[in-house]
Amino acid sequence: MFPQLGFNGVAIAKTQNEFKEYIDVFDGYSLLYPKNWIQVRGVGADIFFRDPFVLDENLSIELSSPSSSSYKSVEDLGSPQEAAEKVLKQYLTEFMSTRLGVRRESSILSTSSRVADDGKLYYLVERAITGANRSTQSPENTRKQERDEGRRVTEFMATVMLLPQTSPCGRRLSSHSCVFPFSLSEFSGAAIRMSVRSRRKARAQNGGVRVTASSVKKILIMGGTRFIGLFLSRLLVKEGHEVTLFTRGKAPVTQQLPGESAQEYEDFKSKILHLKGDRQDSEFVKSSLSAGGYEVVYDINGREAVEAEPILDALPNLKQYIYCSSAGVYPKSDLLPHFETDAVDPKSRHKGKLETESLLNSRGVNWTSLRPVYIYGPLNYNPVEEWFFHRLKAGRPIPIPNSGVQITQLGHVKDLATAFVKVLGNSKTNKQVYNISGSKYVTFDGLARACAKAAGFPEPEIIHYNPKEFDFGKKKAFPFRDQHFFASIEKAQKELAWGPEFGLVDGLANSFELDFDRGTYRKEADFSTDDIILGKSLVLQN
Repeated sequence: MFPQLGFNGVAIAKTQNEFKEYIDVFDGYSLLYPKNWIQVRGVGADIFFRDPFVLDENLSIELSSPSSSSYKSVEDLGSPQEAAEKVLKQYLTEFMSTRLGVRRESSILSTSSRVADDGKLYYLVERAITGANRSTQSPENTRKQERDEGRRVTEFMATVMLLPQTSPCGRRLSSHSCVFPFSLSEFSGAAIRMSVRSRRKARAQNGGVRVTASSVKKILIMGGTRFIGLFLSRLLVKEGHEVTLFTRGKAPVTQQLPGESAQEYEDFKSKILHLKGDRQDSEFVKSSLSAGGYEVVYDINGREAVEAEPILDALPNLKQYIYCSSAGVYPKSDLLPHFETDAVDPKSRHKGKLETESLLNSRGVNWTSLRPVYIYGPLNYNPVEEWFFHRLKAGRPIPIPNSGVQITQLGHVKDLATAFVKVLGNSKTNKQVYNISGSKYVTFDGLARACAKAAGFPEPEIIHYNPKEFDFGKKKAFPFRDQHFFASIEKAQKELAWGPEFGLVDGLANSFELDFDRGTYRKEADFSTDDIILGKSLVLQN
């Protein structure tokens, strides 16, 4: 390919006789690549291909789509030297390392340009790259420094015309298409990178449109292996961000989610990073995070303000701190739903989350706090829907305190994860709090019936009881607070351009089918408090 343009001296690998066609359904282009190469969905590039036997040679493509920029010629980027300097700056700012704590260095070796047979101008930029890992630890926990051997990257810069519903050369995607005025079947393995980074709009699975972040972010999730973080981390990785989980390492760093294909899981597993440590060890947090260069922190498991302080100390240039709070900070009230501007209860069991919000505000960081109500969904470690499913499966009556008309609210974990992603890079969310939950409110009795409907059980028998007449000791007889408790999500819907995907029954069905119905649940059934309630009910009936 390069000799046809007049670029000489580019290293060429062994020529392949067979090729596969790659079709990009978003930006509307296709190319041929050696059949024995593997496709990797790496961060920072639309596509990424690699020779599995010659790892130093790879091909990645990055396009600036017409939805965000319009380059009539590569000259719009300036001279070859100016374009090279822009690419170099972008590389040093946004390059995603595959190892924690790696610092990259790069310099321009040469720049050149040629006019091809189609009359268009093409730039060729060669850069030298070295990398030093200043924070890796050996098995003996002693710090060591590693340095990559220098390598050379060749970047081929051009402009192409993208036509709606067609390939770049005007044909429908189902037919053979081309990006350049020559066949990529002549490409033999030179490492090239086409700029500028894509800022495209991508179609969401539900048919809506989601806008990806304008640039790849280096993200740290505090937690991420239990419930909310499992779904959040996947969304962020799919968005193309580099994601590191900070956990104690007691649970597996990754696990295949219910309903997730083996390929999807392996793809996620290959990209997620892990930093093992105890966030209660503030000195370790400071030392381990300071070298990471994280731009965004998602604090999923933080409970106390003191846990956030070392993170802020370690990351003075942090762009965003996104916090998982709780609607439990609101006091019991006769005026509902709860709004973000409502008074909070400084004595609530979630007061540590309030104090964390105050700390973030006092430190001047760009912070956002989400306050979910009751969260449910596959892998929920709290006995919310699982409590009902156990009783429905056993064919037992469902004991519900008092009248059963207490109104509450549930939100699916995937909807919560989506809301977290919507906060990322959103200028409206600075120093803001958002309630997150489902769009419908439901009574306790209605929830019991909704669980039965979602799981395909007959309508349950419901027994009402007065909790004051029983002493259950330390056991909890019902998984919800015995009061009206629900919040307005209107602010999040407007400012985050977000809305729940799951209705209550559909969401409960999703949780049942992907979790409980597969024989997986967090706790074994315990009907001891039920038996106390039902036993007294039988006595009263007799």
